[in-house]
Amino acid sequence: MADWTEVTARYRTPDDGIAWRKLLGCLAGLVGSWARMILGSPPDAVVWPVVIVGVIGASLFMNQLFLYQHDMGHMAFFEGRRTNDVVGQLVCVFMLTPFLEWTRSHALHHKNLGKLDHRSLGDIYVMPLDAWRAAPVWKR
Repeated sequence: MADWTEVTARYRTPDDGIAWRKLLGCLAGLVGSWARMILGSPPDAVVWPVVIVGVIGASLFMNQLFLYQHDMGHMAFFEGRRTNDVVGQLVCVFMLTPFLEWTRSHALHHKNLGKLDHRSLGDIYVMPLDAWRAAPVWKR
């Protein structure tokens, strides 16, 4: 069995070179998907297969961009805190989400996750089995 501490050691420390390549590649893919949808159809008609491929591509790149933004919120994407903050705020323009508010609420989510006696912002609502059995159907 592999020692997972050794296997994952190189992924524990952010690398700005890798981070910038990943981020710029993702942004290029997103812009390319938008361009495919806009420029891939003649001006007087919509070619739906082209639009659908563009939408699928854009949604995948947006999902990846959110994951990068999530890591920036944890100060784990770039080496420096300031770079994570500044680039995270810029990336969040695409997410239509204020970065600092999202980071604060997401930290609360991690702090309180799994505490059934204390609900907080971002919780996934779960109930102990006894409470679930006693609850009305609409609350289950």
